[in-house]
Amino acid sequence: MHQPHPVNASHELAVADDALARGDLAEALRHLGAALCREPLSAELRARLARLAATDPGGVLALLPQRSGEAMPAEQGAVRAAVLAARGDVGEALRLAFGVVLALPGVPFAALARQWVASPHAAARVDPAMIAAFASTWISHYGDDLDDRPSVRESFEPLVDVCDAVLTVNPDPRALTAASGLARRLGRVDRAIAWSRSALGREPNQWTALMLAYALEEGGQPALAEEAYRRAVGYAPDDELIRLDLAELLCRTGRLEEGLAELDRILAAEPEHPRALPVALGWRWQADGDPAHVAALIGYLERHPERRYGRRLADRLAAQLPWVCSIPEPTDPIVRGMRIAVDRGTELVNVASTQVESPSALLALALFTGNGLGAGVSVGEVLLPDPREPRRPVRHLVWRYEGARPVPAVPPPRQAAALAAGELAGGRWFPPWYRLDRAVALCAACRPDPVPDLLGLLVHPPPPRQPVAEVPPVWRWIRRVQALACMGLAQLGPGWDDTPRREVLLDLADGPEDWTVEAALAALAWIAGTTPAALPEIRHLFTQRVVELAEEDARGGHFVQSRRSALTLALGIDGLPPEVAEIARRLLQ
Repeated sequence: MHQPHPVNASHELAVADDALARGDLAEALRHLGAALCREPLSAELRARLARLAATDPGGVLALLPQRSGEAMPAEQGAVRAAVLAARGDVGEALRLAFGVVLALPGVPFAALARQWVASPHAAARVDPAMIAAFASTWISHYGDDLDDRPSVRESFEPLVDVCDAVLTVNPDPRALTAASGLARRLGRVDRAIAWSRSALGREPNQWTALMLAYALEEGGQPALAEEAYRRAVGYAPDDELIRLDLAELLCRTGRLEEGLAELDRILAAEPEHPRALPVALGWRWQADGDPAHVAALIGYLERHPERRYGRRLADRLAAQLPWVCSIPEPTDPIVRGMRIAVDRGTELVNVASTQVESPSALLALALFTGNGLGAGVSVGEVLLPDPREPRRPVRHLVWRYEGARPVPAVPPPRQAAALAAGELAGGRWFPPWYRLDRAVALCAACRPDPVPDLLGLLVHPPPPRQPVAEVPPVWRWIRRVQALACMGLAQLGPGWDDTPRREVLLDLADGPEDWTVEAALAALAWIAGTTPAALPEIRHLFTQRVVELAEEDARGGHFVQSRRSALTLALGIDGLPPEVAEIARRLLQ
C-alpha cells in the first residue's frame, strides 16, 4: 500500500459529495478513501459509506477490485474494507484493514476495525490464522520501534482489542502466541500473559513457553518467568537463543555468576556469537567496571556492523555511560534552541541568553545560521567566577574574549590536518578512546609539529567529508572533532612529565568554560587509566574540580557546561577519595 498525500478530510468529503451528486461514483470513492485514511472515526464519513454499501455495494466493490497477490493502495483498501464490513464480510474487511494499519502508522484505523468485531457473532467470522499472520508482520515492522513514537503507538493500541475479540471465540494457539507478542509491545502485559498461558496449555512447546516467559518477565514476575524459560529449555535443550534469554534474566535479577556461566557455555562453541558476545561483554562491564569490556564490544561492532543486537546494546550503554561509551550531547540553552528549530523546521534568528554561553556553542550557532560568531546573541549578567577567564594562568588558550564575544585564540589548522580530521571524525562513530588508530592517524597528518594543528582543530572544525545524509548535527560534529583532537594530543607521549600532552591538556582543562574543557578532561581521564605516572596529578585535578563544583553549587552560582562531564569522568578515576566520589554522585543526582 502507498502512503497517501496529506489532505484535509472535510474538504475531501465535500468533493466526494459533489461527485456523488454528479453521479461520478469512481471519483467519489477516491475522495472518500482519502478522507477515510485521515479521519476513519468520523461519524459523517461512516454514514456516507454505510449508505453506499446499502444502495450499491456491487458497484462500489467493482470499482475497487482486489487483484490476487497485489496490495491495494491505502485509500482503496480503506473504502473496500468499510463497505465489506457494512455488508457483514468482517473477515475480508479485517484483512484489508490490517493492510491499511501497516501502511498508515499514526492513523487510528485500528479503532475503526475494533468496531467491526465488537460482537462475538462478527468476531467468529475471522480466521484466527489471519490474526497470527498479522501480529507477526506487525511485530517485524513496528515491534521494536515505538518508544519515541507515542502517537503511532496510540494508533496501534486498539489492535489488542481486535485480537481479543477474535481469540475469545476462537483461541487458536498460534494466534494466541503471536498476539501475545503484539500485546506485550503495546503495554498490555495482562493480555500477553493470559494469551501465552492459554497457548501453552493448548499446545505446549518451546515457543509457547518462551512467549509466556517474555510476558511474565515484562510483567515483573521474574521467578515465574524463569520457570517458563526453563520449561522452554526442556522442550528444546539445544536452542541457544532460549538459553540466552534465560542467561539475561539471571543477570538482570542479580544472579550474575549463573547468567555469565550460561553465556560462557554458548561462547565456548561460538566465540563471536552475534548475541551472546555483546550481552556477555555488557554484563561483565556492569560487574567490574573494566572499560576493556566496552572496548571489546566496540571492536566487535566494528568487525560486525550488521549485527543489530550488539548495536542496540551499545546504544543503551552509551545513554547510561556518557564519556565512556559516547560523547554526550551538550546542554547549552543555545543547543536546545537549535534542536527545537531542527525539529520544527524553523529558523533560529535572535537568541537571548541569561548567561555567558560556551564559545563552542556560539560556534555551532554561527555554523547553523551562517552568521558571524556571536551575532544575534544577547547575553545577560556575567556571574562570578567569570566563565570567560581560565581557572589559572595558562599558556595554551584556544578562546579569548572581546567583551562578551568569543574569538579563536589560535589560527586554523593546516589543510592536511583539516582534511584528515574531516575524514576521521566521520563515518560510523565510536569515541576515539576506543579508536586510538583514528587519533594516531590524525597526529600523523599533523606532523612534524602536531600541537598547533590539533589546537586549531578545537576552534576551527573542518566540514565533514561524508554524504550529506550521514552528517550529524553541527553541535555533535564539533564535539566529535574536539574529542578526536584532544585524544590526538593525548598521544603526544610516552610518559607524562615534561611531555606536550601534559602541558597542553592540563591547560585546556583549566581554560575558559567551554566544550574544549570537557574534551580535554576526557582525554586526561584516558591517560590516567593508561599511564600510571600521570594518575596522581590527574586524580588531584579531578578531586579539586569536584570540590570546586560543590562549592559553586552551594553558592547557587552560574551554569557550568562542563559540570556533568567533570563529575562523570571523576567517578571513573582510579583511587578517587571515597568522600569525593560521594560528593560527585550527589551532584549528579
